[in-house]
Amino acid sequence: MLSDYKSPKLLCISGLIIILIISSSNSICFAQADSKQQAMVQKAQWTLRIAEEQFQRGLYNEAEYSLTKIQREYAGVMSDEDLQTTSDLQLRVQTALSERARVATLLSQSDEFAANQQYDLARSRLLEALNSNFLTSTEREQINLIVKDIDQQIAAQQPAGQPEVTYDSSSVTYDTSSVSSNS
Repeated sequence: MLSDYKSPKLLCISGLIIILIISSSNSICFAQADSKQQAMVQKAQWTLRIAEEQFQRGLYNEAEYSLTKIQREYAGVMSDEDLQTTSDLQLRVQTALSERARVATLLSQSDEFAANQQYDLARSRLLEALNSNFLTSTEREQINLIVKDIDQQIAAQQPAGQPEVTYDSSSVTYDTSSVSSNS
């Protein structure tokens, strides 16, 4: 009976079964590795979409954090196109952050000028800050309210009955030496 198990056909079939088992376990391992990499690619793309949305909503620090995470954890599995998108978004985020830092400086200067009753200079810094493309609507509204307050301070500084004088860049400067007098 034991000799029946040693037949060449049976050994060949059992060898093939063993080979199939080994090869299928290897392909499962490769499939797991492949699906793990695919999962990482999908997570990187998902995180990139989140960073883009954060940027669109004005959450620049959060977008910067998401992009740093992408570059640190997923750069090795991302496509060239996704890497370029990440790089472009990183540049836009850095531009936004530096512009917001500039706006913060302008607002601080405006506060200092207003505290020293230099309302014209304070107002000019506020108007410069309003030109930024990276303000939220709430920030814009707050700055506009401060501008109105500054305008009231400027009006209060004007002597009674004296019209407000404003500088208009389109005004013309006349040379008084070329004007003849009727003396």
